[in-house]
Amino acid sequence: MPAYYFRSPPFLRGARGDRNLAIDCQRSTVNCQLSTVNYQLSTVNYQLFFRRPKS
Repeated sequence: MPAYYFRSPPFLRGARGDRNLAIDCQRSTVNCQLSTVNYQLSTVNYQLFFRRPKS
């Protein structure tokens, strides 16, 4: 798993995350699958984080 993928949270990463995902998919299938799962998880985490009720 490339280290650059974890450097910034998804809401800061934006389009750069999509580009990194595409680069990984060109490199290898395993990297592609891992990156896709990681990207989806970080997107879900982002949504949960910002949908949390403010206490």
